[in-house]
Amino acid sequence: MLPHHRKVVLAVATLEDRDGWQDKIFCSIALGTSDARACRPLRCAPAIVKQRALGGVPDCFRGIVWQKLTGADTLRQRHPDRYKLLLSIATPADAYIQRDLRRTMPKNAFFKEEVRGGDEHASGQQLLFNVVHAYAVHDSEVGYSQGINFLTAVLLLHMKQEQAFWVLVQLMRRYRIRGLFVANNPQLALEHFKLEKLTQMCTPSLHQLFTEQGVDISGRVDT
Repeated sequence: MLPHHRKVVLAVATLEDRDGWQDKIFCSIALGTSDARACRPLRCAPAIVKQRALGGVPDCFRGIVWQKLTGADTLRQRHPDRYKLLLSIATPADAYIQRDLRRTMPKNAFFKEEVRGGDEHASGQQLLFNVVHAYAVHDSEVGYSQGINFLTAVLLLHMKQEQAFWVLVQLMRRYRIRGLFVANNPQLALEHFKLEKLTQMCTPSLHQLFTEQGVDISGRVDT
């Protein structure tokens, strides 16, 4: 059962949204299985899946949909004991993770409570610590970097901690977000470059304002 504050978040969805997602595609996602027959509608109708996802996945379905579309549910089933093992391993990143807990969505009721013991009744901060800690152990090259905490927090508002961990793993690896958090990786500079060019092309007045105010969004570092 999800914590109380998350229930409030998950309950937000209109009847129209609910009806729109009650089709074979959602049914296959809701099964939460990697069974070939259950996943067949996802493979047969990728355009419909993409259309519905771009239109916005209703809050109450996001946890399930994100797990299925990222393949995180399949990965979790392949490694059923991995998450618990990672939680039991210490990492030097813990001190940095602990420091940022209070800074992560401080106005959200789910993350206002202090870290305390327990699992099923753990506070939002404790769940956040657990998932980020597990990832830092799982990917020692990345470890912990600011930004991972906010990404994880969004996931925790829609699913349980172990599910959030595997979605995070997939986002980092499958969707190539990982390079943004690796030290001296050119991917971050590349994304800054894309942002600058897109701003210049799509909103030239805003780009001019940035230039006039001395705001550099290119990510260039003077040497």
